[in-house]
Amino acid sequence: MRSVLFFSFILGCFLSANGQVASNTISCEVSDRETTVILFPVAIKNIDRGSSDIKVAIQPGADHIVKLKAEHPYATPTSMHIFADNGRVYTMKVVFSSSIKEYTLDYSKDTVSYSIINNLPVNRSNGQPALSESLQRKISTITLAKPFLRKSRTAFKMKLQLNTIHYDDENLYFSCTLSNNSNLPYELNFAHMAISDLRVVKRSAIQEVEEIPIYFSPIGLIPGNASQKLVFVLKRFSIPNQKKFLLELYEKGGGRNLQLTLSNRVLFKAKPIY
Repeated sequence: MRSVLFFSFILGCFLSANGQVASNTISCEVSDRETTVILFPVAIKNIDRGSSDIKVAIQPGADHIVKLKAEHPYATPTSMHIFADNGRVYTMKVVFSSSIKEYTLDYSKDTVSYSIINNLPVNRSNGQPALSESLQRKISTITLAKPFLRKSRTAFKMKLQLNTIHYDDENLYFSCTLSNNSNLPYELNFAHMAISDLRVVKRSAIQEVEEIPIYFSPIGLIPGNASQKLVFVLKRFSIPNQKKFLLELYEKGGGRNLQLTLSNRVLFKAKPIY
């Protein structure tokens, strides 16, 4: 019998629903003439820039050190997510300054806040964005795409609605809306995605095969009577006979958990994206 595989990843609150920067965000300044150096307590696996206005690199031979520099002067602050070897994610707000106050930020004593993502696959290229420009463009297109699917699950005055599925040569792109129809705010703790048995024979164990996302959009706190878009990208697949695809969302500190199941009948309605 195949082993049961579980995948979960804990989502940090990168941005709240009203667009404010989360409280665990680190601020730093960069210049196009000087280099800013940041020391972390653990090895850095990958860095995801929010903009091409900045260039970043992990120091060769010292993978707990990150170097930043601006490509050119810019007005709007950008973001950066730093993925550590032990699953930590450091969220940074990067501001351009022609006169940097601190050239070296030392967080090696583990005094800085962080979020945690378990088992999130990242691009290991040294200092390069985790997502290619092509993938970022497609994610932006998917986010704005007109819904053509109506698959949904409602429970606890929460609704998980599948809006669209798109595909290219390598990936599947899912767009959902998570709606909170209660007065109580909702905070996502983690998500679980898997190919699972459609029916289970009595006294038999459920068999699941993990589906690890290439991208999962960060979700902040959802206030009462509000909603947020959810976009995730998986390597392209189809669902074997007598199996189903599971998307499960678990509430942080609560029991409003949602499960959406998909069959090939829904998956085959996917539209191409170029």
